[in-house]
Amino acid sequence: MNEVWLISGIPASGKTATSKKLAESLNKSVYISADELRTNNEVLPYINTEEEVKEYSEKVIRKQSNLAKSILEKSITPILDEVVGRQELSLYKDYLEGYDLLFVTLNPPFHIVVERDNERSEEEKFDTKSNPLPNPKQWWEHLKQLILTVSDKGLWVDNSKMTIEETVSYILQNKEKCLIK
Repeated sequence: MNEVWLISGIPASGKTATSKKLAESLNKSVYISADELRTNNEVLPYINTEEEVKEYSEKVIRKQSNLAKSILEKSITPILDEVVGRQELSLYKDYLEGYDLLFVTLNPPFHIVVERDNERSEEEKFDTKSNPLPNPKQWWEHLKQLILTVSDKGLWVDNSKMTIEETVSYILQNKEKCLIK
């Protein structure tokens, strides 16, 4: 078993819930959150330039990929989540070369994402004053544009009218469309 699942989407699209439910649905699998790697291992740096964003993103992807490879050695399937654009997908492909990369982008309409974010606790919200990013609404728009750079890759899912269980079932039924070559 050499599969690595990568679940993408903008904040509040359902990445975490879907990744966790997918991990529950698969035999011997584990969820590896990019957000957890960011928040637990270091303080989010104040990022001033696009280059700094790229460097920091690459560092998180490298950590996530290295964890995935070590887990794969134990015959456990890693489920990763991150906001993925063309550059990020290229990094995952490079770091996970030789493994089957199964890529899913959750893409509900933006108004659904905003509703979901409003239902989150204050600590989980993306659009909140406690977010360390200087302008969360501006970042949301940037991330929406970022994921569109890979609109021709993997499986895209509008999960706005699906339960988490239905979303995972749909993903598994369309597994062959997820494979990135």
